[in-house]
Amino acid sequence: MACYTLAASLLLAFSGAHAQVKPEKRKSIYLQINGPQESAARLRSVFAEEAARNHLFIADEPQKAASQVNITITDEHNTDHPLYAELLNASLVLAEGKPSNVAFCQGVTDGAGLTVTSSYTLPPEEALPAHSTVWIEGESGPQAPAEMLKKKIREAGIQIAASSGAADLTLKEVRLIRVPIPGRAMEAKMQSVLKGADGSISTLSMNVKGYLPVAEPISAEAEVCRSTIRHVSEPALSAYGQLASLDVALIAGRIKK
Repeated sequence: MACYTLAASLLLAFSGAHAQVKPEKRKSIYLQINGPQESAARLRSVFAEEAARNHLFIADEPQKAASQVNITITDEHNTDHPLYAELLNASLVLAEGKPSNVAFCQGVTDGAGLTVTSSYTLPPEEALPAHSTVWIEGESGPQAPAEMLKKKIREAGIQIAASSGAADLTLKEVRLIRVPIPGRAMEAKMQSVLKGADGSISTLSMNVKGYLPVAEPISAEAEVCRSTIRHVSEPALSAYGQLASLDVALIAGRIKK
């Protein structure tokens, strides 16, 4: 019993001492966020994660922090903004059996600069012989769809046959197609005012946009790009992380000086 009591006393003493350790004021940030409640809460969480990665802390009172950041979110709204699934479409011909149509997801784009590419694999639902080889028919040339597909098939670890006669299956009539996907995006304006311990003030302003999850069901043609679509339409509020990263980088840089 005496040993247990001593151990418990030591544990409590250690815990109390650990609880009294306070973050350095120079590494602490007092954060204020003005804007829609849900967005402000998500941004605070993103900012805290970014600060922790840089060994900084979020203070609960301004007098406990050397730096202060005041962020304002305005004009937050959702808008229709279509996405497009870009596919390499082909006819698959087995050694025996009727041709079937297959599609390989090349990527998903918004048509305005954002493009997320996909890896290529043969459709898993196709019953392919073990260690099968593929022959791809089509025009030669660096930009020809068939040559693009051949390159991606090799990258996926699938063997290309030396000739059509040596292949277990053939991909023919390869062409590029673009399938529209009804999408929505969140857009907002953000301004951040950063006050440093040295009295300096920095202001950052930016417009942010992020895609919301697409409405279900998506078209059968676009289904092959589902995982890529999901990657594009991650929670739109993650776009706010751009501003948090810039603010934290400025604060961390000043602390190191």
